[in-house]
Amino acid sequence: MVRDLPNVFVDLSGSGVDGGMLEECVEAVGVERLLWGCDLTIDTGWAKLRYLEHMLTGDELELVKWRNASRIFPPTAFPTD
Repeated sequence: MVRDLPNVFVDLSGSGVDGGMLEECVEAVGVERLLWGCDLTIDTGWAKLRYLEHMLTGDELELVKWRNASRIFPPTAFPTD
């Protein structure tokens, strides 16, 4: 539903039962519109991040981990250290 909405980003947080969800997200919107996150526990978020390490290149993974978020948040939202 969000494929053709370039100003909508996909947050990868949520349930750990994702059968094919990460692949579908990459196919639908590309890595430039994915944001890594986690909800209730960080375990599920870490599991998704580890899975993405096997799917994406190093540069693509950096986009999902933090570079995409840094593009859409105000410049002062993140520390510069």
